[in-house]
Parts: sequence; C-alpha cells; structure tokens
Amino acid sequence: ATRHLKPFMKLIAGLFVIFGIIGCSLFGRILPTQFGNMALTQFTLLQLLTLDDWFEILQERSITLRSFVF
Repeated sequence: ATRHLKPFMKLIAGLFVIFGIIGCSLFGRILPTQFGNMALTQFTLLQLLTLDDWFEILQERSITLRSFVF
C-alpha cells in the first residue's frame, strides 16, 4: 500500500517546497518571524495547511500592515 503512496507523497513534498520558496520570497520581509527563512516558512505553511493558529498569523499580518499604513 505504501508503494502506491510514494508518488503522491513526492508530489505533495515538491509542491510544499515550491510554495515555501514562493512564500519566503514574497513574505520574508513583511513577516520575518514566520517567513524569514525556509524552515520558518515550511513550518508556517504546515500551520496554515492544518489550520493550526492560522488566525494568529492573519492578526500579525494585519497589525504589520496597519503600522506601514499609518
């Protein structure tokens, strides 16, 4: 059964890395505590994927944007 899951897991891992690179380059300067390097970005993506503390990430982002605007 695991033999049939290997291609699927490789695909998911590849997409996870690609989205990690994109997230790190787009949000690294805005939220360095969560997207500052690749390890933090992977952890944050895992949090967002599992919906674990996603609201705290959203709140920190909105607070950061307010400080830039005002």
